[in-house]
Amino acid sequence: MEGLVDNLSQRGLFLCTTQVVAVGVEGLVRLELPDGEVALPARVVRVVGDERSGVALMFATARASRALANFMMRCHASSLRT
Repeated sequence: MEGLVDNLSQRGLFLCTTQVVAVGVEGLVRLELPDGEVALPARVVRVVGDERSGVALMFATARASRALANFMMRCHASSLRT
């Protein structure tokens, strides 16, 4: 599935996409970060079919999202320095 990330947190993300996916489907979310690609196991927890079409994905484990959390903290710290 491909799409654009609309909302990102340590626990999951909302992916804007027109592709049809059922709640409960599991897979890997691949995110390209400046430090390299991160693959996070995730599960579809909500499907939205209105003007904001897409799916809410929850990362499978807190351990799996650690690389993403570290990246987000570095970005936040660097924005405070500027």
